[in-house]
Amino acid sequence: TTFSDAIENKYSLGELTTGFTLKRVDKGTIHENQSVEYNYVVFILSGACRITTSVCINETIRCGQMFLVPINSPLKAIAVEETEFLTLAFKVPIIKEKTKLLEYCYDYTTHFPYKFCSLQICDEIYNELLILIHNMKMDKIKDMRYYFNKNEELLIYFVSYYSKQDVANFLYPILGINTDFKALIYNNYKEVNGNI
Repeated sequence: TTFSDAIENKYSLGELTTGFTLKRVDKGTIHENQSVEYNYVVFILSGACRITTSVCINETIRCGQMFLVPINSPLKAIAVEETEFLTLAFKVPIIKEKTKLLEYCYDYTTHFPYKFCSLQICDEIYNELLILIHNMKMDKIKDMRYYFNKNEELLIYFVSYYSKQDVANFLYPILGINTDFKALIYNNYKEVNGNI
């Protein structure tokens, strides 16, 4: 990210990189990026923001919601009130054995048109985020695999607490628009499975 005064943790394994950034911004703060470097899941922890990306225009996302910004998308975000958010950055999700979900999502994107959606952060994910944020602030965990593994854990929560349709529509911008995405996941499956 390009935010100053942010708490950031990231981990790389081969070509796979994932990480989290925690940031609080004042009302009226504007963030613009012509082309984001990663896919981002953004969790709004307090406040609200108005976003424009390659898949939405002037959508207001409020406390307790999450949204996806696809890789290479332009991004403009305006804090409509003081806002705290956590971002999960990734180029390829750590899906491993969840290929049935991947296949469902891919099939969904070939049969249904995309409609931008944010999702409510379920209680189970919110509780996990509180633990993650606590550990980021305390800065006691030096083994960065902790943050790398959180990528996979969040996918497990997605699979367990949201409908397949919700997950498919949420991931649509990276599954339906970028047709190479599926191949990237399968190509990295063996490396990830063997090293975690």
